[in-house]
Amino acid sequence: VFRQIDQLIAGVQFETARSLLRDMVEPNLGEASQAERARFHATVADLIYCSKESERVTTEAGNRRITEQYDQSVRLERPLTLVQVERLAAALLELGDLTGARQKLAELDSQIAAKKSGDSTGLDETKTTRNRVFRRLVDATLRRGDAASGEIAQMISDYRAGGELSAEDEVWSIARLAELKIADGQAQDAVQMLLVEMRRLESDGRDQAAPNIGELYTLLGRGYFDLGDIERCQGRLETAMQLLPDSDP
Repeated sequence: VFRQIDQLIAGVQFETARSLLRDMVEPNLGEASQAERARFHATVADLIYCSKESERVTTEAGNRRITEQYDQSVRLERPLTLVQVERLAAALLELGDLTGARQKLAELDSQIAAKKSGDSTGLDETKTTRNRVFRRLVDATLRRGDAASGEIAQMISDYRAGGELSAEDEVWSIARLAELKIADGQAQDAVQMLLVEMRRLESDGRDQAAPNIGELYTLLGRGYFDLGDIERCQGRLETAMQLLPDSDP
Protein backbone atom coordinates (compact mmCIF):
# COMPACT_ATOMS: atom_id res chain seq x y z
CA VAL A 1 0.00 0.00 0.00
CA PHE A 2 2.90 2.39 0.65
CA ARG A 3 4.07 1.99 -2.92
CA GLN A 4 0.58 2.88 -4.11
CA ILE A 5 0.51 5.93 -1.84
CA ASP A 6 3.93 7.04 -3.12
CA GLN A 7 2.60 6.80 -6.68
CA LEU A 8 -0.46 8.83 -5.75
CA ILE A 9 1.71 11.54 -4.18
CA ALA A 10 3.94 11.63 -7.26
CA GLY A 11 0.79 11.93 -9.37
CA VAL A 12 -0.46 14.89 -7.28
CA GLN A 13 -3.46 12.84 -6.09
CA PHE A 14 -3.09 14.05 -2.54
CA GLU A 15 -6.63 13.51 -1.29
CA THR A 16 -6.64 9.87 -2.38
CA ALA A 17 -3.22 9.35 -0.78
CA ARG A 18 -4.45 11.01 2.41
CA SER A 19 -7.53 8.78 2.49
CA LEU A 20 -5.45 5.61 2.15
CA LEU A 21 -3.14 6.68 4.96
CA ARG A 22 -6.05 7.64 7.21
CA ASP A 23 -8.40 4.75 6.47
CA MET A 24 -6.13 1.81 5.64
CA VAL A 25 -2.74 2.37 7.27
CA GLU A 26 -3.19 4.42 10.43
CA PRO A 27 -5.91 2.18 11.99
CA ASN A 28 -3.53 -0.79 11.78
CA LEU A 29 -0.40 0.87 13.18
CA GLY A 30 -0.84 -0.95 16.49
CA GLU A 31 -0.12 -4.25 14.74
CA ALA A 32 2.49 -2.86 12.34
CA SER A 33 6.21 -3.61 12.50
CA GLN A 34 8.71 -0.92 13.45
CA ALA A 35 9.75 -0.61 9.81
CA GLU A 36 6.12 -0.15 8.74
CA ARG A 37 5.51 2.51 11.39
CA ALA A 38 8.66 4.33 10.31
CA ARG A 39 7.52 4.18 6.69
CA PHE A 40 4.14 5.59 7.72
CA HIS A 41 5.67 8.65 9.39
CA ALA A 42 7.99 9.34 6.46
CA THR A 43 5.11 9.01 4.01
CA VAL A 44 2.94 11.40 6.03
CA ALA A 45 5.77 13.94 5.89
CA ASP A 46 6.17 13.39 2.13
CA LEU A 47 2.46 13.97 1.61
CA ILE A 48 2.37 17.18 3.64
CA TYR A 49 5.49 18.55 1.94
CA CYS A 50 4.42 17.73 -1.62
CA SER A 51 0.92 19.02 -1.00
CA LYS A 52 2.13 22.39 0.28
CA GLU A 53 4.62 22.70 -2.58
CA SER A 54 1.91 21.96 -5.14
CA GLU A 55 -0.47 24.47 -3.57
CA ARG A 56 2.34 26.96 -2.89
CA VAL A 57 1.01 27.44 0.61
CA THR A 58 3.25 27.11 3.63
CA THR A 59 2.33 27.33 7.30
CA GLU A 60 4.30 27.01 10.50
CA ALA A 61 2.03 24.16 11.63
CA GLY A 62 2.58 22.31 8.36
CA ASN A 63 6.35 22.67 8.52
CA ARG A 64 6.39 21.52 12.13
CA ARG A 65 4.41 18.41 11.19
CA ILE A 66 6.89 17.69 8.40
CA THR A 67 9.88 17.89 10.74
CA GLU A 68 8.12 15.89 13.47
CA GLN A 69 7.06 13.10 11.11
CA TYR A 70 10.51 12.76 9.52
CA ASP A 71 12.15 12.83 12.97
CA GLN A 72 9.78 10.10 14.14
CA SER A 73 10.74 7.97 11.16
CA VAL A 74 14.44 8.41 11.98
CA ARG A 75 13.83 7.55 15.64
CA LEU A 76 12.32 4.29 14.41
CA GLU A 77 15.64 3.60 12.68
CA ARG A 78 14.58 4.28 9.11
CA PRO A 79 17.17 6.47 7.32
CA LEU A 80 15.72 9.25 5.20
CA THR A 81 16.27 9.25 1.46
CA LEU A 82 18.20 12.14 -0.09
CA VAL A 83 14.93 13.66 -1.26
CA GLN A 84 13.53 13.45 2.26
CA VAL A 85 16.66 14.99 3.81
CA GLU A 86 16.30 17.92 1.42
CA ARG A 87 12.62 18.27 2.26
CA LEU A 88 13.37 18.18 5.97
CA ALA A 89 16.06 20.84 5.59
CA ALA A 90 13.66 23.03 3.61
CA ALA A 91 11.00 22.73 6.32
CA LEU A 92 13.54 23.57 9.02
CA LEU A 93 14.61 26.68 7.12
CA GLU A 94 11.03 27.82 6.70
CA LEU A 95 10.69 27.49 10.47
CA GLY A 96 13.80 29.63 10.87
CA ASP A 97 15.78 26.73 12.34
CA LEU A 98 19.13 27.40 10.65
CA THR A 99 20.96 25.24 13.17
CA GLY A 100 18.80 22.23 12.32
CA ALA A 101 19.35 22.82 8.60
CA ARG A 102 23.12 23.00 9.17
CA GLN A 103 22.92 19.63 10.91
CA LYS A 104 21.26 18.14 7.82
CA LEU A 105 24.01 19.69 5.69
CA ALA A 106 26.64 18.13 7.96
CA GLU A 107 24.93 14.74 7.60
CA LEU A 108 25.14 15.04 3.82
CA ASP A 109 28.82 15.99 4.11
CA SER A 110 29.39 12.85 6.18
CA GLN A 111 27.64 10.73 3.55
CA ILE A 112 29.81 12.24 0.83
CA ALA A 113 33.00 11.57 2.80
CA ALA A 114 31.92 7.96 3.39
CA LYS A 115 31.13 7.41 -0.29
CA LYS A 116 34.48 8.87 -1.34
CA SER A 117 36.35 6.47 0.92
CA GLY A 118 34.19 3.42 0.18
CA ASP A 119 31.27 2.53 -2.05
CA SER A 120 30.79 5.55 -4.33
CA THR A 121 27.30 4.54 -5.45
CA GLY A 122 25.08 7.64 -5.44
CA LEU A 123 27.97 10.04 -4.80
CA ASP A 124 27.03 12.50 -7.53
CA GLU A 125 23.39 12.58 -6.44
CA THR A 126 24.43 13.17 -2.83
CA LYS A 127 26.69 16.05 -3.88
CA THR A 128 23.91 17.61 -5.93
CA THR A 129 21.48 17.35 -3.01
CA ARG A 130 24.08 18.80 -0.66
CA ASN A 131 24.63 21.78 -2.95
CA ARG A 132 20.90 22.50 -3.14
CA VAL A 133 20.58 22.36 0.65
CA PHE A 134 23.59 24.67 1.03
CA ARG A 135 22.07 27.19 -1.38
CA ARG A 136 18.80 27.15 0.54
CA LEU A 137 20.71 27.67 3.78
CA VAL A 138 22.66 30.67 2.47
CA ASP A 139 19.54 32.23 0.93
CA ALA A 140 17.72 31.83 4.25
CA THR A 141 20.68 33.32 6.14
CA LEU A 142 20.71 36.31 3.80
CA ARG A 143 16.97 36.83 4.28
CA ARG A 144 17.39 36.74 8.07
CA GLY A 145 20.03 39.44 7.89
CA ASP A 146 21.48 38.54 11.28
CA ALA A 147 24.77 37.09 10.08
CA ALA A 148 27.86 39.15 9.26
CA SER A 149 28.43 39.53 5.53
CA GLY A 150 32.01 38.33 5.97
CA GLU A 151 30.78 35.10 7.54
CA ILE A 152 28.39 34.43 4.67
CA ALA A 153 31.03 35.34 2.08
CA GLN A 154 33.41 32.85 3.70
CA MET A 155 30.73 30.13 3.58
CA ILE A 156 30.26 30.76 -0.13
CA SER A 157 34.00 30.91 -0.82
CA ASP A 158 34.48 27.58 0.96
CA TYR A 159 31.61 26.17 -1.11
CA ARG A 160 33.32 27.27 -4.32
CA ALA A 161 36.68 25.94 -3.17
CA GLY A 162 35.12 22.51 -2.78
CA GLY A 163 35.05 22.26 -6.57
CA GLU A 164 32.87 20.13 -8.82
CA LEU A 165 30.11 22.73 -9.02
CA SER A 166 27.64 22.80 -11.85
CA ALA A 167 27.52 25.94 -13.99
CA GLU A 168 24.27 26.91 -12.28
CA ASP A 169 25.78 26.45 -8.80
CA GLU A 170 28.81 28.52 -9.77
CA VAL A 171 26.69 31.37 -11.13
CA TRP A 172 24.59 31.28 -7.96
CA SER A 173 27.70 31.59 -5.77
CA ILE A 174 29.09 34.48 -7.84
CA ALA A 175 25.71 36.24 -7.64
CA ARG A 176 25.54 35.92 -3.87
CA LEU A 177 29.06 37.29 -3.41
CA ALA A 178 28.26 40.23 -5.68
CA GLU A 179 25.02 40.82 -3.82
CA LEU A 180 26.90 40.97 -0.51
CA LYS A 181 29.39 43.49 -1.89
CA ILE A 182 26.65 45.73 -3.28
CA ALA A 183 24.75 45.58 0.01
CA ASP A 184 27.95 46.58 1.85
CA GLY A 185 28.39 49.63 -0.41
CA GLN A 186 31.22 48.05 -2.40
CA ALA A 187 29.67 48.52 -5.84
CA GLN A 188 33.03 49.02 -7.58
CA ASP A 189 34.40 45.78 -6.14
CA ALA A 190 31.18 43.98 -7.11
CA VAL A 191 31.37 45.22 -10.70
CA GLN A 192 35.04 44.27 -11.03
CA MET A 193 34.41 40.81 -9.61
CA LEU A 194 31.42 40.23 -11.87
CA LEU A 195 33.31 41.30 -14.99
CA VAL A 196 36.21 38.96 -14.19
CA GLU A 197 34.00 36.01 -13.30
CA MET A 198 31.68 36.50 -16.30
CA ARG A 199 34.66 36.57 -18.67
CA ARG A 200 35.95 33.37 -17.08
CA LEU A 201 32.60 31.65 -17.44
CA GLU A 202 32.39 32.75 -21.05
CA SER A 203 35.91 31.54 -21.87
CA ASP A 204 35.10 28.15 -20.29
CA GLY A 205 31.80 27.95 -22.19
CA ARG A 206 29.96 27.55 -18.89
CA ASP A 207 27.85 30.67 -19.34
CA GLN A 208 25.73 28.84 -21.92
CA ALA A 209 25.11 25.97 -19.47
CA ALA A 210 23.76 28.19 -16.68
CA PRO A 211 20.05 29.02 -16.92
CA ASN A 212 20.54 31.66 -14.21
CA ILE A 213 23.29 33.62 -16.00
CA GLY A 214 20.87 36.54 -16.40
CA GLU A 215 21.11 37.20 -12.67
CA LEU A 216 24.75 38.21 -13.08
CA TYR A 217 23.77 40.82 -15.66
CA THR A 218 21.07 42.07 -13.28
CA LEU A 219 23.61 42.49 -10.48
CA LEU A 220 26.07 44.12 -12.86
CA GLY A 221 23.34 46.60 -13.74
CA ARG A 222 22.73 47.26 -10.04
CA GLY A 223 26.43 47.83 -9.51
CA TYR A 224 26.64 50.32 -12.36
CA PHE A 225 23.52 52.07 -11.06
CA ASP A 226 25.11 52.51 -7.63
CA LEU A 227 28.18 53.93 -9.35
CA GLY A 228 26.02 56.41 -11.25
CA ASP A 229 26.77 54.87 -14.66
CA ILE A 230 23.19 54.80 -15.94
CA GLU A 231 24.07 54.01 -19.55
CA ARG A 232 25.96 50.83 -18.66
CA CYS A 233 23.29 49.99 -16.09
CA GLN A 234 20.55 50.14 -18.71
CA GLY A 235 22.52 48.04 -21.18
CA ARG A 236 23.19 45.26 -18.67
CA LEU A 237 19.58 45.21 -17.49
CA GLU A 238 18.34 44.91 -21.08
CA THR A 239 20.64 41.92 -21.55
CA ALA A 240 19.39 40.44 -18.27
CA MET A 241 15.78 40.71 -19.44
CA GLN A 242 16.66 38.70 -22.53
CA LEU A 243 18.38 35.99 -20.52
CA LEU A 244 16.21 35.63 -17.43
CA PRO A 245 13.46 32.97 -17.49
CA ASP A 246 9.95 34.33 -17.91
CA SER A 247 9.13 33.43 -14.30
CA ASP A 248 11.88 35.69 -12.89
CA PRO A 249 11.13 39.33 -12.01
